[in-house]
Amino acid sequence: MDNEREEIERARRLPFEETSNFDNGVYRYHLGDEMITAISAQTWAGFTSFLSRTTSEDKFIVSPELMTFTGQPLGEVDQTREIIGVRVGEIKEASKNYSQTLYLLGTPTFPPRGKPRNSVLFIKNGREVGQTNKRSGATPAEREHFDLLVEEPAALVPETDIGILICADLPTASIFGLKNEEEILRLIGRESFIGKNPTFIHPKARNLLVVSCWGVGGNRDLMRPGEANAYYLAQLRGVVAHIMRMYPQIEEVLHVDQVPLMRKEDLPFTPTHPFNALFQRKK
Repeated sequence: MDNEREEIERARRLPFEETSNFDNGVYRYHLGDEMITAISAQTWAGFTSFLSRTTSEDKFIVSPELMTFTGQPLGEVDQTREIIGVRVGEIKEASKNYSQTLYLLGTPTFPPRGKPRNSVLFIKNGREVGQTNKRSGATPAEREHFDLLVEEPAALVPETDIGILICADLPTASIFGLKNEEEILRLIGRESFIGKNPTFIHPKARNLLVVSCWGVGGNRDLMRPGEANAYYLAQLRGVVAHIMRMYPQIEEVLHVDQVPLMRKEDLPFTPTHPFNALFQRKK
């Protein structure tokens, strides 16, 4: 009974109402004035299977982070370039069937020089019509194998008031403006941000779409084996609450997620389900 009362009190203090779907699947959410079709999957085969359930009525179809590169260590991203290219091509081809639909695909991209980038491609009617890139990494492996663009311009989903962020950029955005931001940035391995003035959230954004693979990079000193679901969900809720307090113009946050594939020894500290959720500011 005491635990139930504590849970009710915690929920009362949060600045949002939450609609959650903690499983793989196809989910449709009203985000501001738009309907977003979110596909949560752990594998490319699962994602393309769910994609077959969409229709021409789906105006925006969104994948989780790095959807074209699942089930492999980040160090293999360069070796997987050809397969990733084929998968991006599959979505371009599929998009021709629904010429008015915008697909937002989480994928590695490969610039002419330098390391791969962790990106979201905007694909419509067979063509790439835009791209945004991740600024911060949650783990040393991500920072080693990807070029993270600290001063990437803030992006909007085209023709909407929806800002878009990729996973760790959401909590990183919540750090700026704090009195001890430099100390926090050092503690969490984001020294590259010190002295910079990144813009995470577009000034015209009134809602946020977060494309994610959330359950990585947590502080294992703060969770016991088997507690990852509760830990990462509390972390997500706390970050969204802080973002809403920092950015009073943001009304809603939609989080589209996949569960990371981890080594066997990491499984006790890895979530068993994704955290797909719509957070709507309380009126």
